[in-house]
Amino acid sequence: MSTIDEIISGFYPISLDQMDEVKLMDRIDQKYVFHSSGLPEIIGSMKQDYFVFEINDTRNCGYENQYLDTPDRRMYTLHQNGKLNRHKIRYRKYCESNIEFFEIKFKSNKGRTLKNRIKLKENAPAMERMKEQLLSQFSPYTLSMLCPALDVSFKRITLVNKNLTDRLTLDTDLKFRIREQEYKTPGLVIAEIKQGRSKKSSFTMVMHAHHINPFPVSKYCLGVSLLEPDVKKNNYKMKVLGIQKIIKK
Repeated sequence: MSTIDEIISGFYPISLDQMDEVKLMDRIDQKYVFHSSGLPEIIGSMKQDYFVFEINDTRNCGYENQYLDTPDRRMYTLHQNGKLNRHKIRYRKYCESNIEFFEIKFKSNKGRTLKNRIKLKENAPAMERMKEQLLSQFSPYTLSMLCPALDVSFKRITLVNKNLTDRLTLDTDLKFRIREQEYKTPGLVIAEIKQGRSKKSSFTMVMHAHHINPFPVSKYCLGVSLLEPDVKKNNYKMKVLGIQKIIKK
């Protein structure tokens, strides 16, 4: 058992059904990145304030995302150019439960993230119609406009504060893949605090105490920037350099 597993084994668990009370599909979020060597101390300092999500006796869970985009990477370009009112479209698989969703994330010009999704089932014709309906309702895209753009896998620890008002995710072992190209990020942690409204939390105070500042980053844009040499990445060069510096610590 690793040090991280030992630490999170001491948290009180929260189940998937209980997590429904804090879905936060309309939220404000803030990301931080840091080296995993600091993770045990950071997690250990939050034991009194947070539950840990547990499913099938697992607390450090596997996730697999496949992002979709247009062939000319319109969604990537809009994000890289700093445009708001933008979308991310992806398939997400929760490895422990083998549940998969088709999701649309929308970042508004008010700084809020709205997520809409449908659970995928085996009835393929019906699911195609449902995906098209979701796209029509919450995006300017259709399935025929989209193609696979990036695969991302990672491990995630999810903490929920005991007031059930915010959710914290801690992602490690990130692997990005486009076709046969793969980029691994050993030692990197991407943390994200998700809240219905912006306020101080135990986690943000811990970040402040460790002199770790917010670091807005998109996994999709990061992966594309790392693996595609020909895309525009002016606004991601410094982020990529910062993350590579963390990995090399």
